[in-house]
Amino acid sequence: MILAHFSPVILLADGATTPPGLEEMTTATVTPGLPGFFVFLAMAVAMLLLALDLSRRVRRSSARENVRRRMEEAAEAERGESRNEAERS
Repeated sequence: MILAHFSPVILLADGATTPPGLEEMTTATVTPGLPGFFVFLAMAVAMLLLALDLSRRVRRSSARENVRRRMEEAAEAERGESRNEAERS
């Protein structure tokens, strides 16, 4: 188990310039390239759409809360006026 962790160190200590299997690795084979760009772009677009949807839902919820509060205040004022009229009679 521990030997597996130190295998690159052992290979370098043997005098090999590069460990076997690393010769074919270049920046072109290691970078994500065009498919990685498209995946990242799709994730960015999805995040943007989710943020817009969240904003729309929060705005709608706030508007509904404001309407409900105004209706309650109007009903309260109407009840207060009807009490005042009943007391005057």
